Amino acid sequence: MNKPLRLALCLLALPFILNAQSQTWHKRIGPNAFNATMCALVPDGDHFLVYTDKFVFEMDQLGAVPGYFKFGSSTAAKTTIFKKYDPVTGDPYFIVLYRPGISSKDYILAEYRPGIGFVNQKVFQDSIGIYTLPKPQCIEVSDNSFIVFGRKLYRKINYDRTTGFTQEWARNTGAVWPIAVARHNNLLILADEKGQLQALDADGNQVWLRNHTTQFRALKVLPDGFVGCGIQSNGVPIVLRMDFDGQEMWSAGYPGTIFLDIIRTSDGGYAVTGLSDGSEINLMKLDAQGGFVWSRNYGNADNVSGGGCAILELPDGGFFLLARGKTAVHCIRTDALGNAPDPELIRVDYRQLKNSALQGDFFPGPGLFFDGFESTFLALEDTSSPTIIAFAPWIAGKDATGELRLAAADYQPSGIPDDYRAGSAGTPEKDFNRVWAVNRAEIRRLREDYRLDKTLDAPVPFDLLTWPGKGNPHFRYNLDFSPVQTDPGLFPAPFIDANADGLYNVYDGDYPDIQGDQMLWWAFTDSTLHEQTDANPLVVDFQVSAYTYDCGQNPLLEKTLFVDYTVINRAGATYAESYLGFFADPDLGCFQDDYIGSAPQADAWYVYNADALDEDCFGYPGFGDAIPVQSVQFLNHSLDHAMYFTNPSVSQPPAGTTDPNLPLEYYWLLNGLWRDGTPLTRGGSGYNPGSTDTVSYIFPDNPPDLQGWTMCTESLPYADRRMLTSHGPFNFGAADTFRMEVAFTRHSNIPHPCPDLFGLVVPPLQQLKQWQNNGALDLASSLAPVYTIGIGQTLNLDASVAAGTATYAWSTGSTESTVSITAPGNYTVTITGETGCTQVEALLVQSGVSTGEPELPEWKLWPNPATEQLFIRCPECDAPGTRALLYNAQGLLVRQQAGLSGAMNVRNLPAGVYWLELRDARGWLGVKRVAVVR
Repeated sequence: MNKPLRLALCLLALPFILNAQSQTWHKRIGPNAFNATMCALVPDGDHFLVYTDKFVFEMDQLGAVPGYFKFGSSTAAKTTIFKKYDPVTGDPYFIVLYRPGISSKDYILAEYRPGIGFVNQKVFQDSIGIYTLPKPQCIEVSDNSFIVFGRKLYRKINYDRTTGFTQEWARNTGAVWPIAVARHNNLLILADEKGQLQALDADGNQVWLRNHTTQFRALKVLPDGFVGCGIQSNGVPIVLRMDFDGQEMWSAGYPGTIFLDIIRTSDGGYAVTGLSDGSEINLMKLDAQGGFVWSRNYGNADNVSGGGCAILELPDGGFFLLARGKTAVHCIRTDALGNAPDPELIRVDYRQLKNSALQGDFFPGPGLFFDGFESTFLALEDTSSPTIIAFAPWIAGKDATGELRLAAADYQPSGIPDDYRAGSAGTPEKDFNRVWAVNRAEIRRLREDYRLDKTLDAPVPFDLLTWPGKGNPHFRYNLDFSPVQTDPGLFPAPFIDANADGLYNVYDGDYPDIQGDQMLWWAFTDSTLHEQTDANPLVVDFQVSAYTYDCGQNPLLEKTLFVDYTVINRAGATYAESYLGFFADPDLGCFQDDYIGSAPQADAWYVYNADALDEDCFGYPGFGDAIPVQSVQFLNHSLDHAMYFTNPSVSQPPAGTTDPNLPLEYYWLLNGLWRDGTPLTRGGSGYNPGSTDTVSYIFPDNPPDLQGWTMCTESLPYADRRMLTSHGPFNFGAADTFRMEVAFTRHSNIPHPCPDLFGLVVPPLQQLKQWQNNGALDLASSLAPVYTIGIGQTLNLDASVAAGTATYAWSTGSTESTVSITAPGNYTVTITGETGCTQVEALLVQSGVSTGEPELPEWKLWPNPATEQLFIRCPECDAPGTRALLYNAQGLLVRQQAGLSGAMNVRNLPAGVYWLELRDARGWLGVKRVAVVR
């Protein structure tokens, strides 16, 4: 049985083995700053490297972007990029060919070092090709040796990372200024827009020249000749098949399209991409003689002539299609028939949290919702009108000398300085300048994959792979390709340690400790220069989890966003009279008629509308007569102060009620005082100097209560009011952790004006607080994904939730929390909590009976993925007589080693999937998959 198993595994080991389920997707990479005039695509291991004249990014098998960098705002046209790896460190760098301006008569070769920028730049006098076309003007002929095709000269240029670029030779261009270049044996084949095809030898000398009627756009080498695509002189797109001497074998025209790239497919036919006559991205499949098979369009290319510019065939028969448009670059993964879903707009500098009711974009740093231009916190029932523009934490305390320490933020990210930076105290900002996104469905699939053979066969989502849990060996590079500098032992993200080794590794079955059904996580610290308040830092770290639930059975949960702040005192000192507060700018549709209030009995505040109709204003759409109420609630701590202050630029409020400027003014607001130290008092706006009727909460009564203090009863003039709510005072000890759970709930269609919020909003908030505090929102059980049962044994499985009440429905028909299993098989249990939400747990019960074959020893290899060395440990093996055999994806033996005492060197192996087989005197001991990454 072992030999067939090994053969089956080796047959599966293809370069894209991890994508056996044939994923399809269509990603639009934005925003407008990413618009491109050219684009190109090359495989990079099991990833795809995409570059344009504006940026470079890498895309994985699931459509995520593991890395990217922009070239900035210069007008330079970047035309060719090569990703390289340092032979010692394995860190990536890039060779970039570009011209410094669109009309420049010079071009520049340079190395781009991630995290540093351009180095070793060298200018060459000559212009390079037509930058609006998607083909490179440079090829790599050997490691760090390049040929650049200029308008006047072909140059062979060598590169050394120490001495820079040096020219080996230059040849006159002659008649052909290439738009496409291919290599065949020792010849370079050049094609231009005039239909000329030229062959050059390794020294740049012409071997032959052919003339065709095709304006070439692409040229590819085949086992028996060449194929090109372009446009005929009559304007009809054409595919041209040629032999190795450049002579035409056949050609075919296809009216109604524009062709920009072509490939030979595994069935002997062709696939061509470009633009349809309806300005849609197009993919066309042809047979071996150029006959039409099918054509697919993928939507308008952002209203600009662009279209598909590069294409790859994938091992599952599908295609990876790259296209450019005015506002985005399109990356499309299709099935074998060219089918792909509708486009999904993604940006690489944030993560989105979304369920069936809410969505929001989240950036690394202190601010929520605001993207620098507008709020992204929206309800899907009305995606044009936000309810909160911005939300950010304030924290303050006094050290042993009585000095005030304070940090604050408001509208970030916006370019406005604040008091925070990404990361933790003592770690580089760049290492955590991102947001991680995980969801329960992905984690469930990962656990089910791992449970069978303790390996992962499906592709691992990027944020699960690089989750910054302690010791994660796969969080090695930042999104800009620069190496992570933080000690892996300091990675702080929470995780479930499946093998109890104290370290996070998704290939050991570990996974993030998730809250809700989809969760984001990021970290920031005030251990930096405080540019907003000019206060001295506390040296505290914030670790933030934002999450939502998928629970259509419970609209309250479905319309609630949860954000948990874990604050850690890293200062080594205790702070007295500490406060943790939150700035908010509530804008309920039209911001001119917003009313605010507080509900101390629910530890909440809210924003509602002044009248029964929320009109449009200043280009901002209102909610009409279907007006919601937005509440913000402290779930696990008391709301001790609810305050507001006023934007002085849109009205003329008293100076004491406006934005704070000095550290003490921020601190007074956290204390529930106005910025000038005046107490908050009942009545009017709450700013009543001389009054002694002090209160802790603004407008704490029910809006329809005519005797209460509310904005309905006070009829205050219009003003742009910002909320500041806080908890405190408290002592914040050295190394203490303080956790604050905040809930943002949207209450739809609340009757206005002066809505009955104590009857319609407060009771649901009190229920939400009760559910959160008694653990009813967490339906996770202690069930493991895999169990073993022997013949005649009974296995008792307990699905009881840790807190709250729940009902249970087993696939066996049992409705008890505990079930007795007597036979192996797949089982499920559906857990329904007191909230009405459900969770399905799947588990495998396998037989523990011997098959009659000798039991194989346990052995492991690490690290996996590997970059330089592989270590193998097998305590039960006869180590001196053990052989380790490493096969590549094609089944070829590429490394072997006798004994297990030393490491196996994989430094010079190409990135990809490999299989390591272990043998000793007993014979075959097993095979494990290992990935080599670069």
